[in-house]
Amino acid sequence: MVEEAMAAARDGAQTTDEADALARIRARMGLSDDVPTIGGYEIRRRIGSGAMGVVYLAWDPSLGRNVAIKLLSTRAPTEAATERLVREARGLARLQHPNVLTVFEVGRHDDRVFVVTEYAPGGDLGSYLRERRPSLAEILRIFVEAGRGLAAAHDAGLVHRDFKPANVLLDAEGRAKVADFGLVRVVTDESDAPLSHTPADATPGMAAGAGSTDAANLTRTGALVGTPAYMAPEVLQGAPSDPKSDQFAFCVALYEAVAGTRPFAGASLLELVESTESGGIAPPAAGRRVPRWLLRVLRRGLSRDPDARFPDMHALVGALERRTVRRRIAATAAFLAVGAFAGWFAAAATEEQQCETGTERIAAVWNDSVRSKVRDAFDRAHLPYGDSLEASVDAAFDAYAQRWAAAHRRACEETRIHGERSERALDLRMACLERRKRAFADAVDLVVHADAASLARSYDVAAGIPPVETCDDPEWLAEHGRWPDDPTRRAEAERIDREIVRAQAMLRAGKHTEAKERLAGLADATEALAWPPLSAKRDLVLGQVLLEAGEHQAADEALHRAFAAALETGADDVAAWTAVTGVHLAATRLRDPKAAETWWWLVAPLLERVPHDAWLHGAALANRANALLVAGDNERSIEMRRRAMEVMKTTFGPDDPRIAEQKANLAAAYRRMGEPERAVVLLLEAAATMRAAYGRLHPKLGQLYNNLGTAQLALRRLEDAQASYATSLEIKQATLPSGHPSLGHAYHNLGEVFLERGQNDDARASLERAHEIWRSALGPDHPLT
Repeated sequence: MVEEAMAAARDGAQTTDEADALARIRARMGLSDDVPTIGGYEIRRRIGSGAMGVVYLAWDPSLGRNVAIKLLSTRAPTEAATERLVREARGLARLQHPNVLTVFEVGRHDDRVFVVTEYAPGGDLGSYLRERRPSLAEILRIFVEAGRGLAAAHDAGLVHRDFKPANVLLDAEGRAKVADFGLVRVVTDESDAPLSHTPADATPGMAAGAGSTDAANLTRTGALVGTPAYMAPEVLQGAPSDPKSDQFAFCVALYEAVAGTRPFAGASLLELVESTESGGIAPPAAGRRVPRWLLRVLRRGLSRDPDARFPDMHALVGALERRTVRRRIAATAAFLAVGAFAGWFAAAATEEQQCETGTERIAAVWNDSVRSKVRDAFDRAHLPYGDSLEASVDAAFDAYAQRWAAAHRRACEETRIHGERSERALDLRMACLERRKRAFADAVDLVVHADAASLARSYDVAAGIPPVETCDDPEWLAEHGRWPDDPTRRAEAERIDREIVRAQAMLRAGKHTEAKERLAGLADATEALAWPPLSAKRDLVLGQVLLEAGEHQAADEALHRAFAAALETGADDVAAWTAVTGVHLAATRLRDPKAAETWWWLVAPLLERVPHDAWLHGAALANRANALLVAGDNERSIEMRRRAMEVMKTTFGPDDPRIAEQKANLAAAYRRMGEPERAVVLLLEAAATMRAAYGRLHPKLGQLYNNLGTAQLALRRLEDAQASYATSLEIKQATLPSGHPSLGHAYHNLGEVFLERGQNDDARASLERAHEIWRSALGPDHPLT
């Protein structure tokens, strides 16, 4: 037995029982009576094993606590891989997050690497799901926590590469802890190797919980990096793992947990690759029901195209978390009575409770009942891109509700709990938030009652609600948010303000005529009130409406009136937006570069006085870029556009469709500079973002694909150009009337590519169709006919 135990120790295959036996034998021989240790930690028992090595429960005598020790296998391929493992483990040790298994130490023991982590006695999530069959709410709670941990790791530059239930551990209180970040790659190979389409060896996994194993782990040394059943299609095809592939694995695991089956089946690796590439998701197991909203979230996370998935784990977790919050809201929303603003604290018994009422208050505007009405509006419209757009609008409304509730809580806590702000400051902030809530309600109502044409612009409506961040600064509100002191006049001012904000939302929905009529109906009331900041705001929105309606001279007059009134009364936000709109009008519609330059000269100092409106700052830079582009100053236009994009990315995130639109404009500048290659890259990025947000057939993508085809044609990439022009035509056919002149342009461009490729019959048919459309729509005397 001595020889067997010593041999096991030398071979690195020693189990805890063998270690204990060895210790007893050594004690009987008088060699030692010490408890087996690794790095000073006392080994208690083995709690798991896998391809990576053995996991022990150990005791930390210095701090008096249980820990888990992963003693890694001697099969680590190279010294370089071992060194990298040590570096990555040390990097992970610097990541402190409640949903990431904490790494305490990394070291070497008899030429083998060991990693000391916190001990999670609740076992692994896979075992928990099999043995406990938890409720949907409990599953979502755990996965939201695990998703937060995964997001935190991504923020720290770490990629998991093998996310699965066996690598999510539960502590004594049931809190999720994500384990084994990056370790699989280092232990199995030097890099993410291309996959062989042959069945992989099944080997058990390894995690730092009680009894954690995973018979489904298909990791194969030197071939696979992770578990194929949870791998994203691009990784199965040989691409390196990244946060988007971790997101895919997370959604596979969540689907498996709620549906009772994995979304993609395959008895072999080849079958699994084919299944994931198909994009078809297996139906839930018999007796399992997955809510529709959750299926939408999971389908996005399981998209074959990484660009169609959520921008990051924060966005995915947010989509899951908002729903769990809404379930709590729904329980109380039916009992809410929306009373006068002055009594907003009346129902709360303590300061802490007072500061938690924001979620309930915003539930009066945005809840499951209202959400279903939005869904009904999309169902009635039968838009070919409706599902994707609805999901984005839904997410935008969710995000606004969350930001509003958070701002409400901050305002309350800073005054009522922390004593950092005065009661006057609280009143100003709450009044501001009440106005934002009304604007939110009007935007939601506009979408609920929108026709198909307005629904196409519903994301613009959702994204254009006035920001809540302005309400965080009571000093700014005190200086710029003045209202009449007389209660009657104040009530009238707030009524007019709400009508103006609603007209602006109508403008974003493309309802120019209705918005103009609403503003015209406010003329007498605004004049009678004689409150200059409100007069300036009305003229600003009127100018914006007239601009979009093509009444450019009238728009210019309205903007000049608005700017004069705003400047005189210190309404800096209105003055800034007026000047920004003036830059756009002068440069792109009036084609007056001197006027555009004058408006820009007025914008710059005002931006410093409106620090909270990121969209204002981004729009100012973007409109300046447009003006420079029209003036032929391409290099400065590009510089300004990039500055605009950086401002927007900081606030909206890199995958916001507003940034995609700026990329498309940036591509136009590069095309003018004779750099179509850069234009193609930008347009492809923009197309991916806009497809994810709006849906593949959204009208905004029609012109984008046309521009992409033009850039590809300039590079003589004729096949790519043909595909882009064909996509543009498909979108326009799906979204425009059959005789719309824009269809003529699409057919004409496609015909030009056919000519270049020598496909003369196809070219003739396309060009003749373009001529027919133009002749019918524009008349025989138009230059195009």
